[in-house]
Amino acid sequence: LRKRLGILSKLLSHENKQVRIAVLSHLTDLLRANRGLFLRLVESEESVSLRFLTVVSKDVAVVPGGEEGAEGANDLSSVIGKGGVTEIVQKLVSRCVIEMDDDARIALAKCLGEMGAIDPNRLAASP
Repeated sequence: LRKRLGILSKLLSHENKQVRIAVLSHLTDLLRANRGLFLRLVESEESVSLRFLTVVSKDVAVVPGGEEGAEGANDLSSVIGKGGVTEIVQKLVSRCVIEMDDDARIALAKCLGEMGAIDPNRLAASP
């Protein structure tokens, strides 16, 4: 499921609206058919992001384990990383903002509705 979400995530920005609508329809069906597995992905992403708890203070990032760097908060995304669920949620929400076609917007709404509410604390931090 993780690989399929990654592939579909890349296709969400396709220039052809019919392709985007087909991708959203497929993603909605995929989420509906694999709801339990998707929820486990959300939970596993939460546990992965919790392992990389990071304290940021005055442009110095301190990562558990003793490493300290002056790169600051801008480099935290490379430490924490984005999971598949975080990436697909971010792409769907950003697509809502830029999508002009009404049919594609309805497909986006159905897909987000099928995904359900996800606590933002369960998702990896975004840059």
